[in-house]
Order: sequence, then C-alpha cells, then structure tokens
Amino acid sequence: MAIYLFDSTGGWIAWKRTEDDRYLWATDGDRLGWFPWDDGVALDNGGEYLGTVVRGSWLLYQDSFGGERDHPGTPGGNRFENVGYPGHPGFHEGCRTPAGYGDVPRDRLRR
Repeated sequence: MAIYLFDSTGGWIAWKRTEDDRYLWATDGDRLGWFPWDDGVALDNGGEYLGTVVRGSWLLYQDSFGGERDHPGTPGGNRFENVGYPGHPGFHEGCRTPAGYGDVPRDRLRR
C-alpha cells in the first residue's frame, strides 16, 4: 500500500511503497532519493539532504538541517528502477509548518 507524502498546502509531492520502504519516489514513479536512517530524513540520489517526513504525512524541508552524521553513500549504484504510477491520492489537509521548516523546493522534487 502506498504511503503518500504532501507539502504544507496538502499537495501530493512524493510517496513510499510501504511504511518501511527505504526509497522515496516522485509522483511519476522515478526515484527521488532514500531514507538512510530511521528518523524520516530523506537524501536525494546524490546523497544531499532533501527533506524530512513530519507527522507521518508531510515531506518538509528543514532550513538548518545539519548535524554530524556519517555519509551513507548512495544506494543501488547509478541505475534506478521506475516503479510506475501509484495512482493519485487526491489532496490532503494542509499543515502548519513547524518552526524552522518549509516546503521542499519544487526543483528538488525532480530527478
């Protein structure tokens, strides 16, 4: 079952195949990135910070993301599968962004 992720206005921006899927997918099925740690932080395919899953449904950008972490590398080499279109979930309620968070810049949501 797909887990849909939204921006702060409730627009669908990404998804995961299951709750414990380590990969993050674009709305067209291309891989956007992955979750190298178990805290909802997503990195893009190049290993750069992309966003954080907040309250289970929203993928938001933390303005001052940082901290000392080991660089996890990139998963799966350079070949990325396309998992197809998961179906449109419709719109979700918006959320008030926590302090220090905003929407993931739109140009980061494309591979």
